[in-house]
This record gives sequence, C-alpha cells and structure tokens, in this order.
Amino acid sequence: MISRFSQLSLAFTTMTPLLFSIAIVIILLYPSDYERGWAEFFCDKTIPKDGFWWIATLFILLFTASWIWSSWFLGRLKKRKRGIKTITLSSLQYHSSGNFLSMLNILPPWITLFVKDDVIVLISMTAMLSLIITYVMSRRGYSSLIFLLSGYRMYEGEDRNKMKIQLLSKRMWRSTRDIQNIVFLSDNFALVV
Repeated sequence: MISRFSQLSLAFTTMTPLLFSIAIVIILLYPSDYERGWAEFFCDKTIPKDGFWWIATLFILLFTASWIWSSWFLGRLKKRKRGIKTITLSSLQYHSSGNFLSMLNILPPWITLFVKDDVIVLISMTAMLSLIITYVMSRRGYSSLIFLLSGYRMYEGEDRNKMKIQLLSKRMWRSTRDIQNIVFLSDNFALVV
C-alpha cells in the first residue's frame, strides 16, 4: 500500500475540480478585476490586493498541481514493481455513476452566475453543497474528475471473499480474468498494473 501522504493527495483530487469550478465562476463574475490583478502582477510588478484574484489564482494552481501530481504519481506506480499484488476477481463492472457524481459536484457554484446579489454567501453555500456531494462520493471511493480527464476509467469489482474494490485503469476491461495485478492505493481502491 502507498504512503499516507499519497493517499491524502489522491483523496484531495476529488475536491480540486470543485476549486477549479469556483475559480472559473469568480473569473466570469469579475473579469475586469481578475485582468487588473494580472496587469498589476506583470506590468506594475506589484502584488495584487484583490481577494478574488488571489482565490481564483490559488484554486487554479491547486487544480493544476493536483492534476500533474496525480498523473505523475499513478504513472510512476505502474512502472515500479514494488507493492504489486495478485488478485482474482469474481465480478467486474464499469463504474459510471462516479463519473456522473464528479460532474454533478462542480455544478452548484455556477448558480451564482444567475444571481448578482450576495455573491459571497451564494458561492459559500454552493461550495458547501458541492463539498457534501464530494463527501458522499468519497464514501464510495476516490472517483475524481481528474482521473477521468487523465484518461482513467473506474471499475467496481468483487474478489473471492466478497470484498468490494474500486479499480482504476487506463485500459478497458471486460472480463474478470484479464485483471491480475494491482497496486493498492487504499483499503478498497487499487490501480490496475
């Protein structure tokens, strides 16, 4: 199994698409302020003072860093030989509901584009709603939009002991006999190698 830091980092990938969604909403609500922040940063060589510029920029950086790190980390796990376990599955099915919940997770902040009053309160409330959706998703595994954007597919399998396990793979699998080697990312989540 991988380190606790890596497990927390992969779990964080379920939240970063929400942060990116909030950043895009902020940019669409205040485009001139965001543009002015970058002008201050590059042209005037001063640090922008606008809080919305900082929030949007930080959220975009977190999303990008999470995407790059998770892609690099999962690619590295596939190449290394340590931690590989053999598994025999009794059932396997494509897990498309996780992709739907990942998409649903990023939608609530977009409501603020239609309401111009009390934007801060509305963004906060929609972010809380999205965090609740993220929490529900994380109870079923690490289904993340970042994995989907990186080309990974989620599968739900069951081993001979009737233990459910979520599998992450770039390949499309149809038969339980095709999957043999995995690397556990957490107790019930594994990468097919």
